[in-house]
Amino acid sequence: LLDMDDHVLSPAHSVTSQSQPVAPAVGLVECAGRFTPVLFQQLWGQLGESFAGQVCTLGRLPGATSELEAALRTQKIVVMASGPLPPGGPHTGLKLFVYAAGRTRNNAEVNFLAQVVQVNETGSVSATVKTDAAAAGLNPVETGNLFVSLV
Repeated sequence: LLDMDDHVLSPAHSVTSQSQPVAPAVGLVECAGRFTPVLFQQLWGQLGESFAGQVCTLGRLPGATSELEAALRTQKIVVMASGPLPPGGPHTGLKLFVYAAGRTRNNAEVNFLAQVVQVNETGSVSATVKTDAAAAGLNPVETGNLFVSLV
């Protein structure tokens, strides 16, 4: 999995605030064990990108991949594969492939798959998110942005 889809990510889409708080269209649910590596790769190849961009900049770099994995688990996000960025590239850091599942207000299921890249030199964390939100009647781009905001 770690050699899948290496490409440059564009700047993140901005999310505008609303005057009155609105409950999220999707809430994350426990989903450990939902995907095998083979199923993850199949879905990754089938789904289009719903978000691609920088998520945040870390003030402190994680000491190990396990530190990032633990933080993601607290958000109900499962790590499928993780490891260092390939040697010989322009940056050092970590790459993770993760998934999460959500439920909409009308109880439809939505799956999220993401490639997360953390760059040591800048502390930046970028993600490419793919989702099957359209099958649940949701806008994939809005749902991808929502997923990033939940993380």
